Amino acid sequence: MEKKVAVLEDDQDIRELVEFILSEAGFEVISYDRVARFWAGLRKAKPDLFLLDIMLPDGNGLDICKKLRSAQDTANIPIVVMSAAYDDVGSECVGSEFLKKPFNVSDLISRVQRLISEVGKKNR
Repeated sequence: MEKKVAVLEDDQDIRELVEFILSEAGFEVISYDRVARFWAGLRKAKPDLFLLDIMLPDGNGLDICKKLRSAQDTANIPIVVMSAAYDDVGSECVGSEFLKKPFNVSDLISRVQRLISEVGKKNR
């Protein structure tokens, strides 16, 4: 069974690149370009990992991260926050990892694989 990754990225080129990279690595990718669509999608199915842009035209990825961490059904799902404008998210989004844009393709894949694997080990 493919692991699901939810991607929230407003830049179409980056979103399509991430979709391609992760799909080729064996993940099912569900992508969103707007915050409202992201929340609507989560009502239907929960992913195994979130990949969130910080700077969005209709919201802030750090606020979304905090909301995901505070909700019981998403609190333990790994989050990778990505941005070109920030150097780190530090404690702004507890339990998340930061990926600086532009990112290395192999770094993206290895982080996603590692984080999903770690959650799988905890749930055994």
